Amino acid sequence: MRILIVDDEKIKRITLADDLAAQGHEVVAAADGAEALVRLEQERFDVVVTDLKMPGIDGLELLKRIKQGPLAE
Repeated sequence: MRILIVDDEKIKRITLADDLAAQGHEVVAAADGAEALVRLEQERFDVVVTDLKMPGIDGLELLKRIKQGPLAE
């Protein structure tokens, strides 16, 4: 499973990514919502795990854009 982790706190992002990778998942990490949107335009993911409170594009806005934008299927 391809998973995108989005969190502005580096230690949380790395820890979660490492744990999921150890479970056999392919994991990509993004430091904020803007980076996540760029990744989503370039790659396909099965799951997005996002922090809700982030500067700029927060997690709820990110999920809204994913659902409503050209990325939605």
